[in-house]
Amino acid sequence: MASNHKKLLFLTVSFCLLSVGLYLFLSLPEGKIIQSPYDGTMIILVTNNTQILDRTKFGTIRLRVQKMQNPLPITLLDTLTDASWRLSWSVQWLDNSHIKLKSSDVGSICWSEKENKKWVKADC
Repeated sequence: MASNHKKLLFLTVSFCLLSVGLYLFLSLPEGKIIQSPYDGTMIILVTNNTQILDRTKFGTIRLRVQKMQNPLPITLLDTLTDASWRLSWSVQWLDNSHIKLKSSDVGSICWSEKENKKWVKADC
């Protein structure tokens, strides 16, 4: 009897923990995908940084520029910005080699692709 009680308690606790984890995962703010309008081969993936390892960057905008290739996309830029996810912001392609983040709290920040295929911050 005690063994069955322990199993039932274990299953109940496990189910509760799984349910809470699933709820937290599904309730995270969704990201935004912006496809390059020039040739459609790249996207900007804009998400809310929910990693708490660096508390100064929690809740900021994370940008990923990815080239869409089969079978998996190639990440060309993955950066955490200082712009707050909760304030007003927009991200746009300027061309296939330049993107711009406009935010009400930090202003405009641009990135550009260099000849060596590396993406770096650039003047807007």
